[in-house]
Amino acid sequence: MTPQQGSIRDHLQTPTTSAGWGQFRVPRWGQCKWPFPVAFATATEWVARLAEAKRQNTLDAELRRLSFVPVLVVDEVGYIPFDPEAANLMFSLVSARYERASMIVTSNKPFSAWGEIFGDEVVAVAMIDRLVHHAEILSLKGDSYRLRDKDLGARASADSPAIA
Repeated sequence: MTPQQGSIRDHLQTPTTSAGWGQFRVPRWGQCKWPFPVAFATATEWVARLAEAKRQNTLDAELRRLSFVPVLVVDEVGYIPFDPEAANLMFSLVSARYERASMIVTSNKPFSAWGEIFGDEVVAVAMIDRLVHHAEILSLKGDSYRLRDKDLGARASADSPAIA
């Protein structure tokens, strides 16, 4: 999949480090003219893109090209664990953009769990160090936006078959 460029999704979800989820709303492209280009993809999509560039021996050129995109959004860090190669590619992306261009990263995991996600505590700490150095960190607390009108307790018991 190719990252979406030129707009940000209707909303970005920024999970909290506690039990709930929060939501950060961004206006639709037609409602707000962004003065700069934005590239959006999930963490898995960015890693796949960088892995393909590495396979073609064009990783440095791809990282250099991405450095000209003013805002890069990496969504869903932590949903799927990374193998060591993927972790190194993600670190390369963060490192290449450090103090040069902005990144928005969303995750459902606290920084303390990133060593497990990336399979390497040293890589995770180095990445976090670069991400938070000049960052504004938003931790949104609350119930899931998607589940706000759902009564999961009543539904689970009503849908569950009775055990006799």
